[in-house]
This record gives sequence, C-alpha cells and structure tokens, in this order.
Amino acid sequence: MSSSHSTEHDTPMMKPDSSSPVSLVERGLRCIEQGHYAEGADLFKLAREQLFTGQGQLTAALNTLNRATMSYLDAQRTLLEASKHLAESDVEQQAQIAALKKLLPTLVEDVDGASYTR
Repeated sequence: MSSSHSTEHDTPMMKPDSSSPVSLVERGLRCIEQGHYAEGADLFKLAREQLFTGQGQLTAALNTLNRATMSYLDAQRTLLEASKHLAESDVEQQAQIAALKKLLPTLVEDVDGASYTR
C-alpha cells in the first residue's frame, strides 16, 4: 500500500461542524427550499456572523437572499390578510343575498297589491 492510501484510511473523514458557516448555509438553503423561511433566514444570519472579512461576496449573497426572503414573508402575510378579508366579505355578501331573497316575496306582494288598488 502506498503511504497516501494508508493516510486516507487512518484519517477519519472530517464532517463539517453543524455550526460552521458552510453547514449553516446548507441547512438554511434546505429550510428555504422546504418553506421554512424564518428558520432559514435565522441560519443565514448565524452563518454571516461567522464569515471572515474576505468573504464579502458570500456575505452580500446571504444579505440579498435574506432581504428577498423577508420580502416574500411580508407578501405572504399580506396575501393571508387579503384572503381572510375576501372570505369575510364573501360571507357578508352571501348573507345579504339571502336576506334580500327572503324579502323578495314580500316586495312582490306589495307591488302586486299596489297595482290592483290603482
């Protein structure tokens, strides 16, 4: 066996630390892809805090993705509020339609009665 081959077997594979910037970014991406946006943003924040000053491009990319994620979450909240308002408005409209339909026979009787008395 060559010495390089022997070294490969003697040295255990280094697993990235679960709190290393690389691991945090990978976990953050998985969270974002699975729809866990707030958790992903938190992991990106932790990763940014651990980056070295020479990693400006990665820092900028994380900041940009974080802004996009926050914008998405804000839009999602706005959509949820609009959906709730739409549902409430629909219920109110249906109630008013039902009330008008209930009054319609009375209106027809009143109109018919008024036309006979002329």
